[in-house]
Amino acid sequence: MMTSPSTIRSPTLARTVRQVVSQQPEQVNEVWCRKIFRNILQALERHHALRQPHAPISPDTIGFDAHGDPVLLPADGATTEPGEAADVQALGAVVHYAITWEPQPLTLLRTQALDGFSESLVGAVNKCIAPDPAERPQSIAELRNLLGIVALGAVIPHATPEPIFAPVETTRTTSIFGPDKWQRWMLICLAAVVLLAAASALWMLLRDADGGDNVALTLPETVPASHSASPGAAPAHVLPAPSAPVAPASPAATPAVPDHATTALPPAPTTRSIEPEPAASPPARPVAPSAAPARDAQQAPSVTYKLVVKPWGTVYVDGAERGISPPLKHLRLAPGQHTVRVVNPNYRDRVLRIDAENNRNGRIDVDFGQRSR
Repeated sequence: MMTSPSTIRSPTLARTVRQVVSQQPEQVNEVWCRKIFRNILQALERHHALRQPHAPISPDTIGFDAHGDPVLLPADGATTEPGEAADVQALGAVVHYAITWEPQPLTLLRTQALDGFSESLVGAVNKCIAPDPAERPQSIAELRNLLGIVALGAVIPHATPEPIFAPVETTRTTSIFGPDKWQRWMLICLAAVVLLAAASALWMLLRDADGGDNVALTLPETVPASHSASPGAAPAHVLPAPSAPVAPASPAATPAVPDHATTALPPAPTTRSIEPEPAASPPARPVAPSAAPARDAQQAPSVTYKLVVKPWGTVYVDGAERGISPPLKHLRLAPGQHTVRVVNPNYRDRVLRIDAENNRNGRIDVDFGQRSR
């Protein structure tokens, strides 16, 4: 959705590019110019993606906020949105003014006459202000490639304007029994029927699962064998529980006693049940002694190196990317051998092999402007 200029919040500039050039010219260096290119190109990319107008690019509309980040002012009123080619040329002219103090870019920059500026930056500025429009970069991505700048974030896709529908006047009378109301009530009734059926099925399931109809089965009590106190005494008869069937006694287990002798027998001695002794529990298995106590792994402290990369480069440690320096200023390495590779697309890669355990000088210097020996 396109945002009107009146709804764009105007940022507050602490200083403009023109004020920095006139009051603090010592701040104009390679890092300062690249920071302007990086942040303003990202802002232009966002403006073009969202189709938001911005102020004409000049030393007075590009400045720095309270945090020191370069920002581009939005448009004050309705204005036509320039193309990417025009914005890129104007941005190059602003950086040319910051370096040379020339109000209009009439002369090209020369690396030999500038101290501290790389050939890639000087070449990109010269292409932006080239007299022949065909030699100028035509897009934001093309200027990024010339400067070797990596995009800070993903490109915001173009927002599709929301369609605006005109209100349609209808003469339909509102009634609670209209076609839409009937459909809504039918759906509500159908949902109620489904819920009632589910509740009824759940109730039937719980009723069938009631334990009232289950029959508890019990086994007859075991009649333990009895032993008399003396060898000549007759065994006592132990009657089973009334509820359990009585099995016929074996002749060998219970000898027959005549009826006339039952009165002459002495009272049966007290018998006791012989219950099987519980099986002895197996001896506890001896627990094997645990392995040797774990050694406390003490991680050796890491070594921190200060990074000084000119003009800039992407830092890789053992093949893993650590970031872009600048702004990356410190590199932390674990003790041991490491391979540090610094990449700048405009120069040959610089590879350093560092022993972080023995080499603790705390500083890594890479200057792409000097030829590697």
